[in-house]
Amino acid sequence: MSTPILDNKAVPCQEYLISVAKNFCDSLINSYQKDIENPFKSDDGLYHYVYLTYNLQDYKFYVGHHSDKELNNKYRGSGVYINRNLKQKGRQNFQHIKLKFFQTREEKIEEEKKIVNQEYISLYRDNLRITYNLKIGGEDGARYSQEVKDKMSKLHLEIQNRPEIKARKASEWKDPKIREKRIASLKESQNRPETKLKRSVGVKKALSSEEARQKLKDRVKEAVNKPGVKEKISESVKKLWASEEYRNKQKETYTSKEHKEKLSLAIKESQNRPETKLKRSKSLKEAQAFKPMYDLEGTIQKVHKSEVLQKLKENWKFAGKTANLVFEEKDEVKCIAFIQRGTVYDKNELLRTYLENGWVFGYKKTF
Repeated sequence: MSTPILDNKAVPCQEYLISVAKNFCDSLINSYQKDIENPFKSDDGLYHYVYLTYNLQDYKFYVGHHSDKELNNKYRGSGVYINRNLKQKGRQNFQHIKLKFFQTREEKIEEEKKIVNQEYISLYRDNLRITYNLKIGGEDGARYSQEVKDKMSKLHLEIQNRPEIKARKASEWKDPKIREKRIASLKESQNRPETKLKRSVGVKKALSSEEARQKLKDRVKEAVNKPGVKEKISESVKKLWASEEYRNKQKETYTSKEHKEKLSLAIKESQNRPETKLKRSKSLKEAQAFKPMYDLEGTIQKVHKSEVLQKLKENWKFAGKTANLVFEEKDEVKCIAFIQRGTVYDKNELLRTYLENGWVFGYKKTF
C-alpha cells in the first residue's frame, strides 16, 4: 500500500483526509480479498483474525486483532479511542471487516504488527490523524513490573477500604436508578465474548497449581462459614429456582449438546491431572486398608488390615463379601468368598489360617 507524502507545515483539508483514509481502507480490503472470503475456526475452537473497522462518514479507521467463539459477533474494537467513538457516533455508522483468519493467537498478532507498524503510526496517527490506533500493533497496553503492580493493587485496596468511600458507595447503591445502571453495565461488560475469553484464560492460569486451587477452596469455605452467609445463599437460590423462567433457562443450558461436551472435556482434563490421579490412588489405597468386621456385639467396625488377624483371634467375624489375599514371596493370590449366590458362609477360620501362614490382604500387581 502506497502512503501519501505530506509536508509537516501543510494543513490538510477534510476532503483530502477522507480521500487518504478511503484509499487506505480500499487498498487494505483489496489486498486481503481472498482471505476475507475464507473464514475458518482454528483447532482450539476459536476464530483468530485481524480486522478493519472504519467510520462510514469520514473513513477514519482502526486495525486490530481478536479471538472469538462466534464469527458473527458485535465486536468492533477494544481500543479506548475507537470504543469512545463507537459509543458517541453509534455502531451503525461503522463498517467492520474481518481481513484474515489464523490458526493461532500468535499468528494474528504478528499479522497486525505488519500492518500497524511505526510508519503507520507516524503517518496516520501523528501526522494525518485519521486512525483510531494509538500504538504499534501487537502491544497490549502498558506493561508494569510486578513491584509496580503490587503497589498499585495495595493503593487501590487502601482507597476502596476508606470509610468515606464505603459510605458513598453504600449510599449510591441504595438509589434504584444507579443500582440498575451499574448492574446493566456490569452484565454487558461481563458477557462480552472477549471478556469471557480473557476471564477463562486467566482463571485456568491462576488455578493451574494445586496450591492455588487449595487456597481458593480455603477462601470459599471461610467466606461461606461466616454468620448468616449460608442463610443468604439459601434464600437467594430458592428465590431463583422459584422462577419458571430461570428453571427453563437452566434446563435448556444443562441439556444442550455444547454444555455436555464442555462438561465431558472438563471432567477428562481434571481426571487426567497428575495430582488428581495421585490423590485418587492414595484415597483408594486408604479405603482398601480398612476391612469391615463384626465385633462381639454384632456391630460392624472398620479394622485396619494389619489388625484383622488379632481381631479374629478375639472371636471377631469378617463382614466383607470377599477377602482378597496375596502371598508375596511366591507371587500367589487367593480369594475367599464369604457370600456366594446369596448364601453366607463362615470362613473365618480359613481366613485366620491363611493370615497366620504369611498371607496378607492385597491384590496381585500387574504390569
